[in-house]
Amino acid sequence: MTAVRSVVVALLLLALAPAAALAAPPPNDARADATTIAALPSTQSATTAEATTEAVEPRSPCFCNAGSVWYRYVAATNGRLILSLTAAGDLDATLDAYLQQRSQLTREDSDVTDAKGEASVSVRVRAGQAYLVRVAQRVGSVAGTFKLVFDAAAPEVSPPGRLLGRHGASDTLDRVLKPADAFSYRMRAGTTYRINFIGLDLPGVDADSQPACRAALDVYAPGTRDFADEPVRGLDCGSYVLFTPGRGESGRYPLRVLAPSFARGPQRFHVQIAPADASDTAPGLPLTNHQRARGALRGSGVDRVDLYRFTVTKRSLLKLAVSGTGDDLTLRLRNDRGHLVDSAEGGDISRRVRPGRYFVSVAAGPGVDTRYILLRSSRTITSTRVSLARGGGTVHVSPGVAGTARVTVQRLDPEFGWQYVRTVDVRVAGGHGSFALGATAVGRWRVRAEYLGTRDSAPSTSGFAQVLVT
Repeated sequence: MTAVRSVVVALLLLALAPAAALAAPPPNDARADATTIAALPSTQSATTAEATTEAVEPRSPCFCNAGSVWYRYVAATNGRLILSLTAAGDLDATLDAYLQQRSQLTREDSDVTDAKGEASVSVRVRAGQAYLVRVAQRVGSVAGTFKLVFDAAAPEVSPPGRLLGRHGASDTLDRVLKPADAFSYRMRAGTTYRINFIGLDLPGVDADSQPACRAALDVYAPGTRDFADEPVRGLDCGSYVLFTPGRGESGRYPLRVLAPSFARGPQRFHVQIAPADASDTAPGLPLTNHQRARGALRGSGVDRVDLYRFTVTKRSLLKLAVSGTGDDLTLRLRNDRGHLVDSAEGGDISRRVRPGRYFVSVAAGPGVDTRYILLRSSRTITSTRVSLARGGGTVHVSPGVAGTARVTVQRLDPEFGWQYVRTVDVRVAGGHGSFALGATAVGRWRVRAEYLGTRDSAPSTSGFAQVLVT
């Protein structure tokens, strides 16, 4: 009997052993059991091991959340709540923040851990409102421990911001830690200003790994008290514009640089404003035919574009060629109405143009400092024809230009076709030039004229003119 009891006890212990080995889920596994965050800042260390999902648990935007743990924070004041997650080991996780209103949750922001196991979100909070924060293990990830930091953001920027100096200002933003910065600049009505807004490389990061600048710059009217107002001008990172305040619009213009919520990591930028000079805006600098204009651009500052003007009096072949210390130069050709006629990045413009007034701009890329030489060459478009009469001929070149025409004379062999006889260079003046055919035998002869062109006139070629010598 004692032996039987021993066997029964052993079997019971064996049956209970797996259940005892199972660990319990984390204490804040359920939304109703969320860990309360009483004050900021607060650092929480926890694990996703044995965490579960609830039947009505909201899904992350990536649709990849698995077992999760919850936290609850009731805001004491208005402001921004910053959440920073660092996952240990090989844990891949999602970080989601929700506004809680009774039983309903409204997602405010989400992020997933990157290659370093880090994720962060920023939530605009109002005093007295409750917010739920979830850390969820991603589907397919191993369980692991993590650290979650709750902190209050620095006060939001407000107008007008600190005044820009002559060399502008540079700063680094982060969509969570420092999403915005504010500056200001005094402008006068009727004065045109250059605004350059570019991204900068992050120190210690190689060129191939530099993040693209996604920040945006907004310019607000003088007297603006809240950046929620509508800006008078907006610029994407890498932009350069001219801005002229209108009548009664003189004053101190607030500027706000904002890092977008989708841009992960630091966003480094430079903004600079300065009055425009003669090379920056219309009417621009004169550019005579065959002139080599020399200039310098500073894309890292505020001098990114030089503007030139010229006039074409006849239908012409136009060539605009630019050379510089770098390939990041852009040519833009516009007519006197501002319509874009042609453009070239890192190359030349060659095209036919009608008579009229034109503008060409030389632009450097964001952050590019370079010297350049711009060459303009306009050659009048010509047309050539040739006529034969009484043993000679005439070359006609329109419009009435001067130069040299090369006449090729051929005779017809009935068996083998047209055969070359000779070439004659004809002096053309006022659009006309005469020559002798020099036919030495009866039969069919033909000629063709090629106007060779000059520095100011483009070449052209005629068709054939024939004559029968009897």
